[in-house]
Amino acid sequence: MTSSHKGFELIIMDYKAGMFLYALAILLGDVLVQQLRVLPDYSGLAILLVGVCTLSLAIIVINKVCKNDTSNIYFTLIIYLILLFLISFIYSSLYAKQQLSNRLDGQLVGKNLVVTGVISDIPVVNGHVQRFTFNVDDVRMLSSSNQQNTKILSTSHFPRKIRLSWYYGKEVKASEKWQFEVRLKPPHGFMNPAGFDYESWLFQQGIEATGYVRKSAFNRQSHGFSPETFLDSVNRYRQTLAQLIDSLADKRQERLSGSVEDTGGYSLIKALAIGDKSSITNTQWNVLVRTGTSHLMAISGLHIGLAALFGYVLFRRIVPVFVIRRIPAQHVALVAGLFIAFLYALVAGLSITTQRAIIMLFAVSMLMLVRHNHRPFDVLGFALIVILVID
Repeated sequence: MTSSHKGFELIIMDYKAGMFLYALAILLGDVLVQQLRVLPDYSGLAILLVGVCTLSLAIIVINKVCKNDTSNIYFTLIIYLILLFLISFIYSSLYAKQQLSNRLDGQLVGKNLVVTGVISDIPVVNGHVQRFTFNVDDVRMLSSSNQQNTKILSTSHFPRKIRLSWYYGKEVKASEKWQFEVRLKPPHGFMNPAGFDYESWLFQQGIEATGYVRKSAFNRQSHGFSPETFLDSVNRYRQTLAQLIDSLADKRQERLSGSVEDTGGYSLIKALAIGDKSSITNTQWNVLVRTGTSHLMAISGLHIGLAALFGYVLFRRIVPVFVIRRIPAQHVALVAGLFIAFLYALVAGLSITTQRAIIMLFAVSMLMLVRHNHRPFDVLGFALIVILVID
């Protein structure tokens, strides 16, 4: 065997011990599903599952028969990659089917429906209209002959998360339970290569229908029992912070006697603190775009990293001596920094970009805590695998 061939074999063995190559195989399976015009049916997925079982059996046989034979390294590695690719393809297909299963039925488009549920985000107010995400717990359809009679519909295949607009309605807040009379439609949007892809954004947010609240006697806040989730309570506190920032902006404007409108800084503070960009004016956006700083308003890895660094430096210096005698100060500060970053991500709305940053920060922190000798590609691979499993 030549020296170059030996070197190549060592590289392959080194990659086999890492995660990055495995993460790429999983990523390719996920990407392939996103390129399909039609999702594969269950019979096709069943055939792929048989292939997964066959490859798993082949790996077991090879490891027993040729346990010490280095000539089978390439073959075993290829089987592992194909196996992960197929598992990712099957998992992504099932995930996509599940997300599309609750799309609004065409027979319910334009019908008068009464939905009960919880407001799951901070409502965006623009003039006389409020827009918010609504988690549906119960749905009824109004009778066309008598608008007071309702027919209970099954929620098993009804959209669980919808986007509503309410014109000239009462003020609503995050985590409140309401009953609305609505008209819904499937989540659609114009696809302009130079503009915002609204339909893609709705799909990323898991929103399965959009619509508006009708003027009706059914519209009222509900006080029935509805278990509050952790994110519901977080959104309630986020809206409280948003109202506090708005009140500070109003007080400043009053001190200026209305002569000069100088509340723009508060809208930027609200965007950076809780991820609420609804108060940023078009003039401010134009300035941000021209200066190349608009990306700073999207809470992402930069902001999460700074929060973690702040927590690390702060706690690294205030760790008590009796704790250092048992646990290294660096480890305490690392956990504290990760916790501070996670709290900031929650307050900022836990968007997709913050989720990605937190997962990558968690991967790095865990490997440092266990004092594992890792490579940067291993950290990226581990974070990528976790992200793809979650979504």
